[in-house]
Amino acid sequence: MPELHLEDPQASSVASAAGRVAPPPRPSRAPAQPSTQPSTQPTTQPSTRTSPPTPRRHGLRALLSDLASATRDLVRGVRIRAEGPEVSEFRCALCEGREARRLFAHDAPDSLGHHVAQCQECSLAVVHPLPAQAEIPSFYGDVYYGPENAKFGPVTEFFVYLFRLARVRALRKAGIRRGAVLDIGCARGVSLTVLQRAGYEPWGTELSEDSARSARKAVGEDRVRVGPVEEVGFADGQFDAITAWQVFEHLRDPAATLDECRRILRPGGALILAVPNIESWQARFSREEWFHLDVPRHLFHFSPETLSEMLRRHGFEVEEVSHYCLEQNPFGLMQSALHRLGYAHMGLYNLLRGPIDRIGQHRPARMVRYLAYLAAFPFAAAACTLGAMLGTGATFTIYARRV
Repeated sequence: MPELHLEDPQASSVASAAGRVAPPPRPSRAPAQPSTQPSTQPTTQPSTRTSPPTPRRHGLRALLSDLASATRDLVRGVRIRAEGPEVSEFRCALCEGREARRLFAHDAPDSLGHHVAQCQECSLAVVHPLPAQAEIPSFYGDVYYGPENAKFGPVTEFFVYLFRLARVRALRKAGIRRGAVLDIGCARGVSLTVLQRAGYEPWGTELSEDSARSARKAVGEDRVRVGPVEEVGFADGQFDAITAWQVFEHLRDPAATLDECRRILRPGGALILAVPNIESWQARFSREEWFHLDVPRHLFHFSPETLSEMLRRHGFEVEEVSHYCLEQNPFGLMQSALHRLGYAHMGLYNLLRGPIDRIGQHRPARMVRYLAYLAAFPFAAAACTLGAMLGTGATFTIYARRV
């Protein structure tokens, strides 16, 4: 249909004066009468244009990509399910559900009468009964942190330091290259020392005066505060980033901690949390013998879905979830496998705690076991890398931003 133009009479006269002939007026159209004769004009149908189909991928690379995607979906679809009886007096910290079952038929070793319950509505797992805040520090001590700021032997401590350097890279990945960084549960202060050397302004929190002693020696008395982060009096918007490396699962009230993190983070500040993954293939295989279960010190047992939902409910936007961690996952696999095979509880962990050249009658046996651990590590690392690619790492790191 031709386009209609509404012309101004003055504009038409100006156009004629300039030598342009104005188009003749169009005849008025009478209302159309229904015709009794068939129309000889072809009926014009509106043309519908469709975008060309996306070319289908072919070849080995496409096949491997499709296979990896299908395998990832299959692995993620297998969930850990409660196999124990129902528990009473339960209220979920995520969805406020009241129905829960014990996750395992048997209690974990050294669990001190506590067990793991799983909410039947949102699948969040939590230690039940939840210990009182005053009781929690008794689960830790010098044995847990290590005397004189050295938890492991010299060789292992060297690798611990290398892994702490990776935490600086995580901050830079989140876009934080300078500024004030709070490390919740800073333990012996190794991460704080690395942050300080990298040009950041490090701050930390710890559970007790005893556990904070080493960190204060490392970065200063005023930089490490004792108590839950929501009770130690940081200022609004004080920090550019907050990290909690394998700590968030230790907190008695993670929702309150997230609210406080949002308050003391500047707008757009980064929150980085690394926790064990209760939905990992390693957890499903090891169950109550899983190294990262660590009852009763680990009070909450998250999956990427439950932790992401909790972050969203408390004012954070999840940007990325990473399942790759050479610091935690290969060792956890080996220790969990030894548990399943019936070896002493935490035997490999205790092996790494002391110097391998300890003088005494057990020195040769310790050296043999340590060398066996080093030989097995590459195979465990390869298995854990595959697990990370499938989105089912034994631990995961979640990058979030204050909305």
